[in-house]
Amino acid sequence: MSDLVSALEERRFRLLFVGRVVSDFGDKLVPVALAFAVLHLSPSASALGLVFAARMIPMVVLVLVGGVWADRLRRHVVMLSADGVRAVTQGIAAMLLLTGRAEVWHLMVLMAVYGAAQAFFDPASTGLVPQTVSRARLQQANGLLQVSRSTANVIGPAVAGVLVATVGPGWAFAVDSATFVVSAAFLALLRLEREARAAQTRFVADLVEGWREFSSRTWVWVSVTHFAFFHLLVLAPFWVLTPLVADEELGGAGAYATILSAMGIGAILGGLLSLRITPPRPLATAFALILFEVPLYLALAAAAPVVAIAALAFVGAIAFNFAVTLWNTVLQANIPAHALSRVSSYDWLGSLVFLPAGYMLAGPAAEIANRFVAAGTIYETRGRRQSFRYEVNPSRSTLAGLPVVVLVNGETASASEVLAAAIADHRAGAIVGQRTYGKGVVQALKRFEDTGAYVKITTAHYFTPSGRNLERSHGEESEDTRAGGISPDVEVPMRGDDVERLRDSFFLYDVPAQYADEVEALRARHPNGRQVAPDPQLACALALMRGEAPPDRRIRL
Repeated sequence: MSDLVSALEERRFRLLFVGRVVSDFGDKLVPVALAFAVLHLSPSASALGLVFAARMIPMVVLVLVGGVWADRLRRHVVMLSADGVRAVTQGIAAMLLLTGRAEVWHLMVLMAVYGAAQAFFDPASTGLVPQTVSRARLQQANGLLQVSRSTANVIGPAVAGVLVATVGPGWAFAVDSATFVVSAAFLALLRLEREARAAQTRFVADLVEGWREFSSRTWVWVSVTHFAFFHLLVLAPFWVLTPLVADEELGGAGAYATILSAMGIGAILGGLLSLRITPPRPLATAFALILFEVPLYLALAAAAPVVAIAALAFVGAIAFNFAVTLWNTVLQANIPAHALSRVSSYDWLGSLVFLPAGYMLAGPAAEIANRFVAAGTIYETRGRRQSFRYEVNPSRSTLAGLPVVVLVNGETASASEVLAAAIADHRAGAIVGQRTYGKGVVQALKRFEDTGAYVKITTAHYFTPSGRNLERSHGEESEDTRAGGISPDVEVPMRGDDVERLRDSFFLYDVPAQYADEVEALRARHPNGRQVAPDPQLACALALMRGEAPPDRRIRL
């Protein structure tokens, strides 16, 4: 057994490890505490998704910056500073929650600052491990760090569940704040040799060099591309919707804590396996192990019993955490030390870039449609590897049976198409206007730093409750036979002058300064400037709501 933990004989790694043990415990209190703090303030998937996204967006925006500075400065100093910032944010969150003054926007702001600090911490942490331990013990060191995180996954959620159920989530944030102080103290004790660095270069040049190191290795960028889609299509829905499933279907905070604790126990075993087993092809082994996660997500989608979900979480976590240890070791062993944090930052960016979109898109459109639909499916997204189905929660169907009219046209956005499709398929209201274009896809932009070019990636397709693809076909078919989009129940065509008057009216409400001359011309054309122009589609909708015949002859039922 002593051979398995011999990395702790090296003082520098021992200091890093002890600090991380304490900090990991505090971190694992927060998923339960944050989820139920938000649900207490605003019981909706939308609010929860926005708070998670508020933390992730600064991480995505700043992680490349963090990687550059971690390669320029002493990495443990970058980590120490990030710990200090996170101690403050968690302390403020604790104070607001304990005094009853917290609001959702408070948590969003604090989580955004927290995420910004973490964007500097993570690349520095990846680069620091090889500086604190000999190369022969690198996988063992990563395995011990993974065991630390995994042990915290067991203890943290269990303690958090007790705190949430007894004294509230504020105390969990208070403990987390204290653990960051302890972690910073141990980092301050580290004494590392100052690395020899090349002549000072410009920030952009350092960033581009990191990109070259990253993109020149096919195994790195292919792996990171996989991680990006995995986070968008799997992890984002998992972390947003699992607390809701636990709260509404499985019994509340205790069920959620049980699932996370089972994952933690499995993760401990996965980390321990990585201390003993060194596969000959570590990267291939890591990707094969990730497949063991799939049954867990299927069980959650079906709202299976807590015991079954926890068992699958246990097995999946063994495989996943062994895979994470292997990935970190392969990356640290094969990337030059002077560029490791920058390459790691591209790894973090690829892994996290789609998470905010996943968090924010998982809830809002479905939340609105759910209020008008009594039972069944709201929508489904289908990616190349993973699919997700949003089912109606009857307890939230507060407006089912009430008259509703949804206005659509050729410029209706994807989320609005999802809402209109759910209302139409469930016959929960009338769709008025013109056929939608059929955007019907989840897309994201990825920027290439070396050229400044962008690529738009379609990551999934939206499907209606009846199973129809919302995306417009771009083949040679006629306009009438192309698939996709939503056809209105009551068609109200808009003439060119109708659209022009409406656009002019909306433009006059909110005028950017650079358009002053154009606005003056509009006001001359419309003497009653701020009066909204007649809207034929809205007039039709209001008539239907009053039970009257549509007032416009152009309307076709």
